[in-house]
Amino acid sequence: MQRAGEEPVAAGKLIVVGPGEAGKSTLIARLSADAVNLAVNGRTVAMDHGLVRHGALTISLVGVPGQARFAPVREALAQRAAGAIWVHPEGEVPDPHTAALLCPGGGPPLPYVVYVNQRSGSGDGTGFAPPEGLAPPRRLIHGSLVERQANLAALLDAAAELLGAPGAPREEEVIG
Repeated sequence: MQRAGEEPVAAGKLIVVGPGEAGKSTLIARLSADAVNLAVNGRTVAMDHGLVRHGALTISLVGVPGQARFAPVREALAQRAAGAIWVHPEGEVPDPHTAALLCPGGGPPLPYVVYVNQRSGSGDGTGFAPPEGLAPPRRLIHGSLVERQANLAALLDAAAELLGAPGAPREEEVIG
């Protein structure tokens, strides 16, 4: 929690990536009460944005479209990101288009965490294995965005670590 009189420190931008219908918009809306979603007929068409305060940090979350047809928008939104939150639907194979977003502009890969979204009725324990050539995530967090077991506190801690919060561990950690 933020201490009285303490001003939040702008920490940077994290992109929220994953395939279409993974839960990116839902995640941002659960984390930020003032989230903005550009949607048509209930589907996000361009992006989401939300600001989240976590301790002394202000985290800018930018949701990136999941469909490859939005490649120019996806690349533009990924620019200058400090890291990524990959929303991965439990039981699915990791999306190669999502993996490509972790190297914006062909540069070095962004540090990332994976939120394995356990959809209602799932729960087969299938987690996440990074695509070939991609380093493992800093953290692997399991939760359900449609149920109460969202595990959002652990996700916010992981996001703060991506942005270099002091004393944050850098090892892969499985939570959930």
